[in-house]
Amino acid sequence: MSVRFIHNIIGSEKVDIYLDNKAIALNLERYQQTGYLSFSPGNYKLTIKVSENHTIIATKHIELCKSSLYTFLLLGNTNDLKTISLNQYTDNNKCPNPGEFNIRFIHGIYLADAVDVYLNNNKIFTNIKYSQTSTYKSINLDTINKMSLYYELSVVLTGTKIPIFPPQKQYYVNGAIYTIVAASLTDPFLILLHDNQNNCETLQENFDTQAYMGKWFQIADIPQVYESGCPRASAEYTLLNDRVSVFNTCYNEKWEVSRTITGYAKALNPCIPSALKVVFPETEIFVPQYPGPNYLIHKTNYKSYAIVGSPTRTSFYILSRTPKITQSKYNKFLKYAKTLGYNPELIKPNYHTIIPNPTHCN
Repeated sequence: MSVRFIHNIIGSEKVDIYLDNKAIALNLERYQQTGYLSFSPGNYKLTIKVSENHTIIATKHIELCKSSLYTFLLLGNTNDLKTISLNQYTDNNKCPNPGEFNIRFIHGIYLADAVDVYLNNNKIFTNIKYSQTSTYKSINLDTINKMSLYYELSVVLTGTKIPIFPPQKQYYVNGAIYTIVAASLTDPFLILLHDNQNNCETLQENFDTQAYMGKWFQIADIPQVYESGCPRASAEYTLLNDRVSVFNTCYNEKWEVSRTITGYAKALNPCIPSALKVVFPETEIFVPQYPGPNYLIHKTNYKSYAIVGSPTRTSFYILSRTPKITQSKYNKFLKYAKTLGYNPELIKPNYHTIIPNPTHCN
């Protein structure tokens, strides 16, 4: 059983949190949140004190159930202790379907009117009142985002188009679960909580970086603007001391080199070597950059094929050690891509990379 806390009490810069008189968080600043803290199931007394002078500003008796996750949002104004509340919400970290993320919204703006919430002009929540939470909603990365890396989240007064603050750009990834807390009408406007830290992504297990090195031919991909004019392409990887050297080559239809580009790749988390951040310094000012890995090795046998994608489902590659693969293998890879949450209709084969299946005459 795990619990986390978010401090959003006006008039108290820092608070201390006690569970049965045992300090579990000290000097928690407004808008800050703890990570999930583990406790045994049972009944507890929750106490909130001002860090500076240890004045008690709120107490509450709570019940924590086995195998559950909870978020406590501390709300109110110290100028009127009657307004302070310790709001308990039950979290759900069950993985979304492939190609989707889950999101919920908590209204924590002190005594503000009810609000509606839009994501890229699509209303996802309506009439959320102060201190209330929405249910979780599943969002398909492809259908709502149309291949953009960022989403625009807008919070407006219920039944109107009047924003309570400027729209916020947010970045969401496959399999993630988010809690959005509207905390204040002044900076910061929103608190974004990433509840499960990408635990739902499908990646190659026991990934062998050394075995993956060498030359790969691009069989098919989701076309990118910065790759235009490359009917054929290859990538060559070389393992260095602290990173992987990446050398990409663009060819024309006759296998003549059109251009090349050099970059590097590195696993941001050494414990997850199949999720890498690939950077091409020459293109950084032209190509949008975003946090976290952007090169996911979903599946490979190292000797013949690799299925590579991205957390946003906006890029995808079928790679091969040879310049061509059979139609039957290509179809198999497309089906696998769909199970990962990619849109097969967006995946296009490169020039003459697919060998048609043989026809059998009677």
